[in-house]
Amino acid sequence: MAGVPCRPAGEAVGRGAVCGWQELLVGRGAERRSSWGSWRSEVMELWGSQLQIMSYADPVTQPEGAVPIHEGKPVLLNCTFDYAGVPDLYWYGQYPHEAPRLLLTQYKASDEEEKRRRRGFSAKLEKDSKSFHLEKKSSEMSDSAEATHADSVTQPESTVTIHEGKSVLLYCTYDYSGSPVLYWYEQYPHEAPRLLLTQYEASDEEEKRRRRGFSAKLEKDSKSFHLEKKSAVVGDRDSVQPREPQISGAEGGSVTLSCSYETSYPAGVYLYWYRQYPTRAPQYILRRGTKEVSSVSDTAGFAQERFSSQADGNSTALNITALELADTAVYLCALQRAQ
Repeated sequence: MAGVPCRPAGEAVGRGAVCGWQELLVGRGAERRSSWGSWRSEVMELWGSQLQIMSYADPVTQPEGAVPIHEGKPVLLNCTFDYAGVPDLYWYGQYPHEAPRLLLTQYKASDEEEKRRRRGFSAKLEKDSKSFHLEKKSSEMSDSAEATHADSVTQPESTVTIHEGKSVLLYCTYDYSGSPVLYWYEQYPHEAPRLLLTQYEASDEEEKRRRRGFSAKLEKDSKSFHLEKKSAVVGDRDSVQPREPQISGAEGGSVTLSCSYETSYPAGVYLYWYRQYPTRAPQYILRRGTKEVSSVSDTAGFAQERFSSQADGNSTALNITALELADTAVYLCALQRAQ
């Protein structure tokens, strides 16, 4: 795995998870190697001792607007991407006045239900050409769909920063002459959009919990559907923070690095550890799951003898034994919601 979802700490409520980092110095007498420096990858940026997490914004291009296809003829919809790591790619179908529906991902269908949902469509990730074209051998009338609505929906702000406890107001206006069907979705980096709410009242307790106190009222006179919440809480975002910014250890000894985290996702999360040397991309060490995915555990080959980790409901720890000078690096902890 080359990257994990990260976002700027303290950014808008409702965004995805963040990464935290710690510097480990392994010394032999007065000798040590510093990990200060500047680097850039698809995950984050570091200048000196300051870390800035970068949000996911890699372009995906579809050159055609509308593609007419005769029934029974093959379908080919082109899609290229510009991303240096290992991307997570999706195709969605959208009919007029309906929300987008997931059609397929870059992975094989996991069961018969998913195969039926794909309706004969397929897409193969081509890393060399950076493409993920959608194909079908024989088109059907029911395949007609649009990538976007012809009617416009406008959100004036790109990023809104909210202090905990303050009210939330995200604006949305639309231009549509009939009776619209409106939705609010939330999307975390590298994840598919998830429905937050519709213009209708929550139909059951499960839907109320999913809304997490958010509401939106359709105002036909002003053609608006603003998203509101009376009091923002930390639980509206995922966060992960290192407990110590710098730790030193003696060659041959052992150290424990730790990060605390918060998440509003009830099913569990994956907690990752990476290390990074100056001017190099982060190197994956291991990951551990929590709650419903607590059985998930994976460790890179080089780390299996000396690196271990524990994870619970609010923290993760990385243990390193038999320290070597080469262990001097910046260590990053990251969080990803379990799917």
